[in-house]
Amino acid sequence: MIQLLFRFLLFGSSDHISLLARSIGSAITAALLFWVLAPAYIRMLKRRGYCEPSRDFGGLNVAGKAGTPTMGGVLIYLVVLVTAMFWCKATPFALIPLIAGVGFGLIGLMDDLRKVRGGSSEAGIPRRTKYIGQIIMGLLVAFFLFNDFFSPIADEKTRYALFVPVAKAGVYLGIAYLGIIVLFMVAAGVVLYVMTELV
Repeated sequence: MIQLLFRFLLFGSSDHISLLARSIGSAITAALLFWVLAPAYIRMLKRRGYCEPSRDFGGLNVAGKAGTPTMGGVLIYLVVLVTAMFWCKATPFALIPLIAGVGFGLIGLMDDLRKVRGGSSEAGIPRRTKYIGQIIMGLLVAFFLFNDFFSPIADEKTRYALFVPVAKAGVYLGIAYLGIIVLFMVAAGVVLYVMTELV
């Protein structure tokens, strides 16, 4: 119903306008859900004692993070999932990132639960185990992208090509593209971890 309203307001029903309507609708839905749910979720985490333990980052002053509620990623992913279920078409382009989000979210959730239960930032999942989990998720995403049955890209040469926005054609990488996907996903996981731990 809401999608139809957006299409009507944007005076058309072409795929481009439909995509624009869904993008605007999903952004508004996600913002409203987070705005409504976040305060109660934060209070619930504090009440249950799911807070960051104090830690030492080798001279960096992060003492202010002690007592901050942890496991915020659960709410973020739930908002993304509900928004995607409401606004996205069920295509591999939407499902593959959601599957990857579940995998990375589970790694983060297990890490946070172990830290809270252990009472120390050192009680979380060891870094090596996290990297192994991220590599497995990268391989799983690559499998979905490269498999003839699951891949949203029909043409094999396009599927194995790396496209740069300014270039006219993609660079065919073949199976080496697998390594790039895994490297990108692990690097993204590391960057997100550092951002959440130090900010």
